Amino acid sequence: MSEIIENAFQIARYLVENPEKDEQTEIRNELSLSEQDFSLALKTLVDDGLCQTAGSFGTGIIRQKKWTQLQNFIDQIGKNRLIFSRNAENLLKFLFSDQSDDFPFSIYTQAMTKFGWNEKQYIQAAQELADRNMVTGEYAGGNSFNKIFLTPNGRETVLRNFRLPPREIGEIHVDIRGGNNIVNVNSILTSVQQTIQANTFIDPSQREKLEQLLSNLEYELKNVPPENADEAEAVAETAKDLIEKATKEKPNKPLVQISADGLKKAAENIAVITPKVLVTAQAIIAFVMQLQK
Repeated sequence: MSEIIENAFQIARYLVENPEKDEQTEIRNELSLSEQDFSLALKTLVDDGLCQTAGSFGTGIIRQKKWTQLQNFIDQIGKNRLIFSRNAENLLKFLFSDQSDDFPFSIYTQAMTKFGWNEKQYIQAAQELADRNMVTGEYAGGNSFNKIFLTPNGRETVLRNFRLPPREIGEIHVDIRGGNNIVNVNSILTSVQQTIQANTFIDPSQREKLEQLLSNLEYELKNVPPENADEAEAVAETAKDLIEKATKEKPNKPLVQISADGLKKAAENIAVITPKVLVTAQAIIAFVMQLQK
């Protein structure tokens, strides 16, 4: 299937699933398409008589949508690709990009944050994929997909059926923003996540909470500009140091406090640029300090 036809399919499906939407810019942003890719795909739908446009092409509105013809187009494309709900397909692509041999699972909060979903939307998308052997889940805290693992079948499905934007192919942490520093941040936080999972001195609910906080921190650090990548790495390293010291069998409280102060200072250094890093760091500090009581 050509890239233009795949993009036209994405637009057609979005129009059918969201009949009230007609602003071209909003639809393009929702589908993460470039202006050129969106315009070429939309022109295909217009030329085939499935809809019309008003205003500037690419920034105006889509009107006179012919619902039957749009659905027929979707069904025809579906003969040559697997069809999922848009949320399930987005989740599947995200998991393909997010997971690697070294880190073969994702935390549910990562997907919820990326797509702006509530937990119900996330579970519905994950369950749809699980029903088709695309993912498996690990239960915790009432969520059957607290951790979610892409199956070999799911990975093969993405490779055979879907077009991924260039920045999402393979390991997403490689040279997107800040080069090796982003790789370092991911490596550091992955290491401490694995340390937490193996820790026997804190209970499962505490491990789960720490993993969630670290997942949130990793997400926020990805938004740090390249010129501040060293500061982002400093936050990750001091968070790792704090958690490792605080979760020992017999923590040294003065050393834990010194590490907590270090994390706070590191986060404050980039608070003007990414204030949520400081908020997340403070949440980590508050939680680990409770472990000392």
